[in-house]
Amino acid sequence: MRTVLSGRGDRLRSESLRPVAPTTADTSHLPALPRGWAWTRIGELYDIVGGGTPSTSIAEYWDGEIPWITSADIHGLKDIRPRKQITKSGIDSSATHLVPSGSLIVVTRVSLGKIALTNVPLCFSQDSQALVGNNLLIDPGYALYYLSIAVQAFKFENRGTTIAGVTKKQLAEVPFSFPPFPEQRKIVEEIERHFSVADEIEKTVAQSLKQAERLRQSILKSAFEGKLVPQDPNDEPAEKLLERIKASRAAAAGRVLPNVGATGRSPSGLVARKNNKEPVRKVRSRNDGLQYR
Repeated sequence: MRTVLSGRGDRLRSESLRPVAPTTADTSHLPALPRGWAWTRIGELYDIVGGGTPSTSIAEYWDGEIPWITSADIHGLKDIRPRKQITKSGIDSSATHLVPSGSLIVVTRVSLGKIALTNVPLCFSQDSQALVGNNLLIDPGYALYYLSIAVQAFKFENRGTTIAGVTKKQLAEVPFSFPPFPEQRKIVEEIERHFSVADEIEKTVAQSLKQAERLRQSILKSAFEGKLVPQDPNDEPAEKLLERIKASRAAAAGRVLPNVGATGRSPSGLVARKNNKEPVRKVRSRNDGLQYR
């Protein structure tokens, strides 16, 4: 741990980066850890660097060669897809910073709970904070997986509130379960091995769901083509059933409406058509003559 702390000052690549002073907080309330592990805080391991946005009204700040991202460009823990690039003058004129590959981008305003590991140097907006550390002493994969769980607390703690976001101080105070460096590497290897198995299961499930949908369609097709159940020669043929249906409908259409007298009038103001198929309501016209609809 002392080695990590002693190297913090060497990690800042620019005088414009202002680290948050680490606080040695009480961790006695946290769960017990294996022998050789220690509880610490993000602020004791990383320099926390803020982001910003160059003025969009000045063209020379944009369409450069330096990737610049917002929270919307983070699609996964290791999946950052920059949509915009800025120039060096864009960096110099704004609050954004260029952080090295292997830095962690933590979203602290909108989309709380997002985090990603950079694989190239890039800049970022004020939606996020970057954690810049010594990757020779802190495995970036371990920190990524650990913080992907730890920062979810921000999302749940701030649900339904109107706060502007998570401050650098709050981020610096997040507890960090810190194992020896060789064990960090082993943990990352084991996590990724299990994730690989989970990914294969997910693919299998997705394929099975597609197969299940195709099977459903095949079952329905067979059912309505007479191929799903065996045919019984003793069953009444469909042609005869259709004839009975037609006869039944014809008989129903020929019935006289109930309560219709010889005059063709009914108590409800309805009269029967000549073919007795359906009643017709009588209405008065403006000249008081009766008309039928």
